[in-house]
Amino acid sequence: MKQAIVNKLASIQRGAALMITGAMKTTATNIVEVMANLIPFNLLVNKYCQCAAIQLATLPPTHPLHKPVKNAASKLVEYHATLLHDLMHRFNIHPQSIKTIKAVWFNTEWKPKIKTKMASNADKAIEEVNNDNPDVKVFTDSSGMEKKIGAAAVLYRNRRAKTILRYQLGSQRHHMVYEGEGVGVILGTKLISKEWGIQSAMIHTDSQAAIMATQLVKPNSGHHIFNMLHDDIEALQKKHIGIYITIK
Repeated sequence: MKQAIVNKLASIQRGAALMITGAMKTTATNIVEVMANLIPFNLLVNKYCQCAAIQLATLPPTHPLHKPVKNAASKLVEYHATLLHDLMHRFNIHPQSIKTIKAVWFNTEWKPKIKTKMASNADKAIEEVNNDNPDVKVFTDSSGMEKKIGAAAVLYRNRRAKTILRYQLGSQRHHMVYEGEGVGVILGTKLISKEWGIQSAMIHTDSQAAIMATQLVKPNSGHHIFNMLHDDIEALQKKHIGIYITIK
């Protein structure tokens, strides 16, 4: 947007800010905008431009603007640059690096390919662990330590610990333990996939929220993690024909 147009629109916002605050006309614009809790107009314009650029970058391949946006983002031309060039390069947006998360998880006819079971209390859970006898058992957990979120999984076969897998998600500012619990279950499937001759597997986690999330049809917090889990389960069932997987 041309600066002259931005300045004219900014003057309108300044007039509104003066009316809201009742300040004198000689009051500086940035002061009345702070008092009126308004975003400076040039930043407001950038905000909406960036939102528009991100929306354009996430268009599906079937959309007529998908290819022009992709071409504009790939190279900034020196002459005759279009608005698409300006938007993509002003905010440094690369459509190929944007990950799309499905808005609709599964249709209503979908059924999970894993069984779940939750013990009523801790003593009951310990008893079931001791009585169950699958080919492999995997114990997973997640926690925060030193302001980091991590997950781990341990695979037991013939009642002996065989393999361990760990993963650090990142800072607690950007991740939750709930995400780590989901990642821990995924680590468990990775360990199972390395085994041979398995007909039954049991994955244990102490998160009831993670167990219930494996059965959800509607999108939920962190559902992209459980999308990956279901993909891993399908891969396991192709490798180990007839395998019976339970999460407890």
